[in-house]
Amino acid sequence: MRLLSLKVKNIKTYVDETIRFSDGINCILGLNGGGKSTIIESIGYALFGYCKGKNAQMVRHGEKQGSIELEFIANDGLRYRIEKVIRAKGGGKSSMYDENMMIFDKEEDISACVKRVLHIQTSQRLEKIYEDVIAVPQGKYVSVFLNKPADRKKEIDKLLGLDQYREIWLKLRDVKNYIETSEKTPLLNDSARLSGASEGFEGNLNNRKKLSENISKNEQKLAEINTKFSEVKSSYIKYQKCVENASKIAKNIDEINNKINAKNELKNNEKNLLISSKKSLEIVQKNTPFFNKFNDNEKAIKMLSEKQKEFANISKQSMSLEKEIATFSESIRLLSSTVENEEIECKELEEQIKKRELILSAEYKEYLALKEDYNDKISNLENKERSCEKEQKDLAEEEIYLNRFYSSIPSNYTDLSELDMLQKQSEELDKQKKAIEDAKYQLNNISKELIALETELSHKEELLSLSKDGLCPIFNCKCVSKDKDISCEINDQIKDIKSKIETVKENYSKYEIIASEEQDNYASIFNLQAQIKDYNNVSSSLLKLKKSIGEYYDISDDYDVKAFLDEKIEKLKIKKEELDSFSESIKKEKAKYVSISNDILSKGLMCESEKKWIDDAKNTLKKKNDALSKKRDELSKTTEKNNSSQKLLDSLQDSLIEYDKINNQIEELRNENNDLASAKEEYLSNINNANKVNEISSNISKYDDEIKGLEKELDDLKLELDTVSKDLNSETIENLEKEKEELGNKSTEIKTIISKQKEELDELNKIIFKQQDMLKQKEQIDKQIDKCNNIIAFIEKTRAVYQVLPQTLSKTYREGIASIATSKYRLISKDNYRIDISEDYNISLINMANSSDSTDIAFLSGGEQMSVAIAVRLAMLKYLTNLDIYFLDEPTVNLDYERRIRVGEVVEEMSKGLKQLFVISHDDTFDSISQNLIKVLKVNGISNVIE
Repeated sequence: MRLLSLKVKNIKTYVDETIRFSDGINCILGLNGGGKSTIIESIGYALFGYCKGKNAQMVRHGEKQGSIELEFIANDGLRYRIEKVIRAKGGGKSSMYDENMMIFDKEEDISACVKRVLHIQTSQRLEKIYEDVIAVPQGKYVSVFLNKPADRKKEIDKLLGLDQYREIWLKLRDVKNYIETSEKTPLLNDSARLSGASEGFEGNLNNRKKLSENISKNEQKLAEINTKFSEVKSSYIKYQKCVENASKIAKNIDEINNKINAKNELKNNEKNLLISSKKSLEIVQKNTPFFNKFNDNEKAIKMLSEKQKEFANISKQSMSLEKEIATFSESIRLLSSTVENEEIECKELEEQIKKRELILSAEYKEYLALKEDYNDKISNLENKERSCEKEQKDLAEEEIYLNRFYSSIPSNYTDLSELDMLQKQSEELDKQKKAIEDAKYQLNNISKELIALETELSHKEELLSLSKDGLCPIFNCKCVSKDKDISCEINDQIKDIKSKIETVKENYSKYEIIASEEQDNYASIFNLQAQIKDYNNVSSSLLKLKKSIGEYYDISDDYDVKAFLDEKIEKLKIKKEELDSFSESIKKEKAKYVSISNDILSKGLMCESEKKWIDDAKNTLKKKNDALSKKRDELSKTTEKNNSSQKLLDSLQDSLIEYDKINNQIEELRNENNDLASAKEEYLSNINNANKVNEISSNISKYDDEIKGLEKELDDLKLELDTVSKDLNSETIENLEKEKEELGNKSTEIKTIISKQKEELDELNKIIFKQQDMLKQKEQIDKQIDKCNNIIAFIEKTRAVYQVLPQTLSKTYREGIASIATSKYRLISKDNYRIDISEDYNISLINMANSSDSTDIAFLSGGEQMSVAIAVRLAMLKYLTNLDIYFLDEPTVNLDYERRIRVGEVVEEMSKGLKQLFVISHDDTFDSISQNLIKVLKVNGISNVIE
């Protein structure tokens, strides 16, 4: 990634400043308290959410709010901007933009996006990574390494993410205890309870079998008795039916005799009624013509009276119709005028609609063409996007298989083709071992020689210090055997000894380097022997793995598994990056169509608006036409009503002439009906009785037929009674009753026995079913207990892994960090020391020339502590993040001039592997090596930046 610029407004001592950053080293220079650290803190707050205290404390004193804007290019190659507003009373607002628009406005979404675009894989919080690895605050470089062992281990374990393994280990213990107490123990209790409750199950099964056999025998005996009882009962019922039949026949004979007598009595009554009805019929026939004439006259009078009432109202109706006709005439005049005006309005509106429809048609065709082109392009992009997503899904699936294959590679992996090379390496290491032993022998001799030379040098220097004015230190006079004074002679001897010492030291360093390879050499020999020894086991595992890989990738050639998988993983990574880039390019291209979409939408809305106006106008025209049609109908109807009323008036005036004729006709008809009144009364009083002649005659005939049928039925019953009475015998029915009673008692007795036995069987079945259910429950519970035991065993194994894993990882981290830190420290100090990191993260400096010469960091000087801390921090950066920027806050504090120069050299070398390196300093150590020098000056409480 690369930071481009930072804009701070009302942040701490800054009012409104914009700082731009370049590649390479950006040195932020200024006096203490001038606002240098605020720049780094603002970057941390914008990008990683880091803040030393409360967010509101970053706002400049007296201001309501402050803001920070950071622009940067992420690892995905895109340009982003993060804006954060901080309010003095608390709260604030965060926004993140890409090259086109705002993409997030929530803090959690921004943090997730930053992790994604910067390719940060760690699970640690961003602010923690920033504070402890990327931009360690001044004063914390050394302090963490000087803490108590327990505190130091706790803090660094947390930084390395190792604390989570202990947390998992503790949580798994709680899970195990919970399963044992809350799951397994209740299950064991339930299993024991069910085991006790299901005792005697086999005995109950045997008892049920015996009881079922006894019930079967009794049921068979009962079936035999019931068969015999059914036979006797059938005979008894048959005989009983004969008795009942005889009694029933006798009863039916009596009933029929009674019916015949009743029918004869009814027949006589009907004959008397027939005589009276025939007399009434004669009277009715005599008066029927007079009765009909009377009714016809009454109908004529009623009809003429109705007409008389109508004629009485004709005068009133005529006057009313005259007024009505005058009203209709006025309405016709007004409606004709209204219809004419509305016809003109409708015609004008119709012409306006036609004009605007022509314009809309052209606009709408253009809109459809634009929309179709836009949809085609968007559809094409979406197809590309779906294709990209499918490829990404396929790559994700392949990645799962690759990871699975890679994890299956034996931990002691050796390529099958490397055995000969390993054996050659072993022979070569044996030679090196001999060379190292020879070097150790030479070192011993050189050490003795060096001690002798240093002793002689010390003696010469002591003599030189005793010599005055070139005189002999013993006799205090010039040496007569030498051409020059004694001090010059001793100086020459000292130079000669020092030259020999330098030569010896160079030889010592040469042999020391060879000897220092001893440990690595022995370890290499041991490892090679182990590799050769494990070759057969590894080859078997690799052959199986090769088979799986060959099936997946459909290959059969011989190849190096690890190299093949590494190549596949690397290609997969490149392909994923290409697809990610392609996906982002599609998103960018889709984003370009936003403005086009808005234009098309605007045009569509304009067409819709015009169409709506036309539709509304058409609706208005339709309503006007409907109203006009109603007016026309109303005019037509009013005209028709007027004509109808006029015709009715003419008719009424003609009908008044007939009024006098109707009065005379009514008077004549009423006089005639007075003469016919007595004949009408005789007719009405006899008509009902006369109408019954046919009915009564029919009833008499019906009674004769019924009496004949009853007499025949009576003769048949008497004959049947005689036949039935011959077979009846009182002794037979008594015997049948006695036998039926005996068989019934036996059946009841056996039924009682069977009922009791079945009750016992039901109770026994309930017990057996209950015990079977308990045994099934116990079987299920025992399976659950086994499952709990398996889970507990698995948890124990898992806990053992999580107990050892952090120690193993810690060792790996410590060795890796120590190795990198050693190389960095040697560049800084120029001393031949290596850095060692113990299990509790205590840091020691160990002399490479003498491993027993070890110094704890706590006993180093301030400058040496800072040098060691910088070296370790740089090593931790490599291990914990893949970012290519770094921040150094006052790295030269407490260092002397020579060491500051060396730190400057280290920083310059360091910057070559980074996109950007930010250094805060109050001295000029980094001026000459910085690509961007940012000077911070504080005047009257306001910080200003000079780039």
